[in-house]
Amino acid sequence: MKSSYNNRLFNNPIRRKIHLARFHWLKKVTQIYYPNYLSIFEFGCHDSKSLLFLPYLPLEYLGLDADWEGGLNIAKKKFKKIDEYKFLKTKNIKEH
Repeated sequence: MKSSYNNRLFNNPIRRKIHLARFHWLKKVTQIYYPNYLSIFEFGCHDSKSLLFLPYLPLEYLGLDADWEGGLNIAKKKFKKIDEYKFLKTKNIKEH
């Protein structure tokens, strides 16, 4: 069986550390430069894991992704109770 995107990135300790660093960087930069954000746009969101690393959830979120491995469905399930969060499949930002 093929390994999932998250398994490939986060199950190996070295790869996990490298890939988690971007989320920790996001949290740090957001706290310093954008502490009062209300909305977030993310291109290449996959399962929108970045939302879990923000200091607080935004009021609105738009995540765009090519959805090669079903990450958008994971995000939609994870945040299904928040109507203001949209997850769209796209391969070209000009589509939206």
